[in-house]
Amino acid sequence: MALHSLKEAIRLLKTMPVLWLTGIAAGSLAAAEILLSVWGDPFYAERIWLLQILVLPFFVAGGYGVIRGGKTGISAYIQQGFAHYFQVLLPGILIFLAGILTVFLVLIPLTLAGISGDIATLTFVSAGVMIPILFFTFFYDTAAVMEDRKVFESLLRSVEFVFANPARVIIFFLSALAVFVAIGFAGMIVLAFALAGQLEPLTAMDQSQLESLGAMDLTALLGTNGILMAAAVYGAVVMLFTALLYPFKAVFYLSHTRAIPAAPAGEYDEKGRWFKY
Repeated sequence: MALHSLKEAIRLLKTMPVLWLTGIAAGSLAAAEILLSVWGDPFYAERIWLLQILVLPFFVAGGYGVIRGGKTGISAYIQQGFAHYFQVLLPGILIFLAGILTVFLVLIPLTLAGISGDIATLTFVSAGVMIPILFFTFFYDTAAVMEDRKVFESLLRSVEFVFANPARVIIFFLSALAVFVAIGFAGMIVLAFALAGQLEPLTAMDQSQLESLGAMDLTALLGTNGILMAAAVYGAVVMLFTALLYPFKAVFYLSHTRAIPAAPAGEYDEKGRWFKY
C-alpha cells in the first residue's frame, strides 16, 4: 500500500505541477540557511527556522487543498493555502511547545537524581520525547485539510489514524526514509563530483591535519563557487524530498481513512439525545 501511495504521489507531481511549490519553498529556505551561515549575519542564520515555521504551512495547506479539490491552478493553490493556513500552523506550534514542555518536565527529576544535563543527556531525552510525539501526530496536517478539522480535532484524528494502522504507518515512515536516503545519496554523489577539484587538497593531508580543520578552513577550500554549489545541491535534495513527501503523505492517508470512520463531532444532552456540531 505504501508503494502504491508513493507511485500515486509521483503521478500527482506530474499532473499537478503546483505541488512542486512546497518543495521549492522548502529547498529555497534550506539553501538560504547555508548561505546565511557562511556569508550572512549569524543572527538571521540561526533564526531562519522561525521563517520556515511561519511560511511552509501555507504551501503545505495549498498542496493538500488542491489534492483534495482536484484543481490544479495556481489561484486554487493560493486560495487553499490561505483558507487552511492556521489549521496547519497552530497544531504544529502546539506540538512544538508540548515537546519542549515535556522535555523540561522529564529533565527535572533527572536533575534531582544527580544526572547532569549535558548535551548527550539533553539529546537523548529530546529524542525519547519528540519521536513518539511526532510519530502519533505526524498526520495532523493531512487530517486538518482533508477533513477540515480544527486544531485539537486534527491532532486527535492523527493519533486515531496511527493507532488504527500502526504497522502500515511504520512501513510508510520506512518508505519515506528510504526515499530520503536515496535522494540524499544521489545529492552526495553529485556534490562529490562537482567539488572534486576544491576538495583534492584533503587527500594529501594526514590524520592530524584533517582533525585540525575548522569551518573556516573548509570554507576557504570550497571557495565561492563551491559554497554556492553545496547550497544548491542541499536545496535540491530538500526540494525533491519535500515535494514528494507531502503528496505521498496525503495519498497514504486518504487510502486508509475509508476504513477508519471519523468520529462525528457533537455531544449528548442530559436526556441522552445526540446533537451534531
